Amino acid sequence: MKGVDKIGRIAREFFNRDRAIKDIVRDLHVSRNTVRKVVRSGATAFTYGREVQPLPKLGPWRDDLDRMLTTNAGRSARGRLTLIRIYEALRGLGYEGGYDAVRRYAKTWKRERASVTAQAFAGGPAGVGGQHPIEIVAPRPELGQRLHLTLVGEGVGSRPDDLPDRVAGAVQVADD
Repeated sequence: MKGVDKIGRIAREFFNRDRAIKDIVRDLHVSRNTVRKVVRSGATAFTYGREVQPLPKLGPWRDDLDRMLTTNAGRSARGRLTLIRIYEALRGLGYEGGYDAVRRYAKTWKRERASVTAQAFAGGPAGVGGQHPIEIVAPRPELGQRLHLTLVGEGVGSRPDDLPDRVAGAVQVADD
């Protein structure tokens, strides 16, 4: 991929100095198609971003890999398998793809799992009635995040003094 400086230089050579495409190709060591693309589009940068990563070989094995990653995450730090070992176990089941696909999938799986919310329920006082679901978002201390609790339900507000008594005693709410 060509940088902005190389694209700018191609444009200057062609438009300002009236040089031929063949001369630009020879001097700047780029392909004719690249020079044509810069000249025709007038863009200052070319980017490519794949929106969805296709998983042609890993696709049928995702359930097995998810199961392996989940059980591995539940183990102690010392008992966890490395991704190479998980890859080898997947190969033992018949997977024919590469290790890098497994590594990339495990990386996104871990990132998505870190932001998953869990549901809990807290019983309210007699006046409020019933149970109130609490959304618990796992904090990531390496990013400076704190634990945030959001109560969802009838008669429950978002201010600390609106919390049911049993929850308010167990939750320390920080003002932002």
